[in-house]
Amino acid sequence: MYIVFWHSVLSFVLSFLLLLLLLFLHQNKYKVIPIYIDKDNTWYTGEHLKSILHYRDIALVKRYAKKVSLVKRNKSFILESQGFLKKNLFVIDMVLPIGHGAFLEDGSLQGYLNMLGVPFIGSGVLASAIGQDKVIQKQLLEKNNIPVCKYIWFYDFEYTKNKKEVKEADIIFAVGGGKSIDTSKTLSETINKPLFAFPTLASNCASATSLSVMYNQDGSFKDLFHQKKPPIHTFINSDIILNSPERYFIAGIGDAASKQYETEFSIRNENLDYNNFLGYQIIKNCSNDIIKNAVQSLNDFRNRKSSDILERVILHIIYTTGLTSVTMKDDYHISLAHAMYNGLTKIKSIAENLFHGEIVAYGILLLLTLDNKFEDIDKVFYFNKSLGLPTSIKDIGIKDINLDNKELNSALDGAMSVKDLNISPYKIDKNMIFKAIIDLEDYNNSKR
Repeated sequence: MYIVFWHSVLSFVLSFLLLLLLLFLHQNKYKVIPIYIDKDNTWYTGEHLKSILHYRDIALVKRYAKKVSLVKRNKSFILESQGFLKKNLFVIDMVLPIGHGAFLEDGSLQGYLNMLGVPFIGSGVLASAIGQDKVIQKQLLEKNNIPVCKYIWFYDFEYTKNKKEVKEADIIFAVGGGKSIDTSKTLSETINKPLFAFPTLASNCASATSLSVMYNQDGSFKDLFHQKKPPIHTFINSDIILNSPERYFIAGIGDAASKQYETEFSIRNENLDYNNFLGYQIIKNCSNDIIKNAVQSLNDFRNRKSSDILERVILHIIYTTGLTSVTMKDDYHISLAHAMYNGLTKIKSIAENLFHGEIVAYGILLLLTLDNKFEDIDKVFYFNKSLGLPTSIKDIGIKDINLDNKELNSALDGAMSVKDLNISPYKIDKNMIFKAIIDLEDYNNSKR
């Protein structure tokens, strides 16, 4: 038998109590193998996982446990050690998931087990997903005339706006990354309170724009929410940003580098009024300057060195792109790179594992490939490679590149459904994007 449980305070305690109960009741009948899954979805096993005392220090739990993977060989399900020299540890007969929360109760684990064909106890993928999403669950029950208690559901900002502290506040301070700041901007617009932004990451331009990106609960793009004006002031402290995770900074560079290319593509045949002309003048050399200074700025970031180059790139990520956003029409400064972000995040694994700027960085190359900008393709390809940003759709997580792939089809449909491609120098369709994906894969292969 094979037991799975999840670490997160209350849910971990519940899972562990169930594990102890199973050990007590069935120790003579089954060999119970505990599996610990951490918050990064890494799997561990080991006898010491059976004692709750060891969980006082999670770092020690991981140190003395073995990292494992579940694989299928012939007709057997094998728990094998990870690493260069893999070792078969156990043959698994059955799985009893007793974890709680996302990735266990929502059908993710069940889908993985189904794919391998491992027998398991409990709800399947669909029932688990419905059970985890309480709103969908209640709506389905109501549709089938099953009595449901009265309920109300809402988004975070809708709850926050009714809190006494928020109602009585004179101003709102938006502190954090893009989603946190976008939520605060939406809240400030809804309740008509002045807002000041304090970005703690340089991963996007949210803290300088009058636009919020709204997401579905699964992380996929939902809609845009426009404010009448951007934050009154944006306070950028490079010392705080220097202590943020490196991956966010790299993703921010990828996101900001898209703006010039998308803008130049969108407005190619447009007659610009003054505001849009000004927005273009602000952004027209932004990508070039970022590409020129990105590697040095990343080295300074890694060395926690606040330099002119680093601050220049931070300001491009947050402020140069932000100024263009508030100056130009939305349709003028976004195009295929952001359309593909919106489409690709319909795939759950991509929405959960990749950052906005990482996907957009791939989208820039896709746009340049579609538009036959061969000189720029070379420049951006090597730029992405130098920062570890994606250059192919395989880097994004799609390995099967054909139109029979339902996930890829869904991503392409998602890209075509948003307004990011409303203004283009020529009509773009799904087949053109797919051809660009194939051409870009061929380009990647030619560089190996």
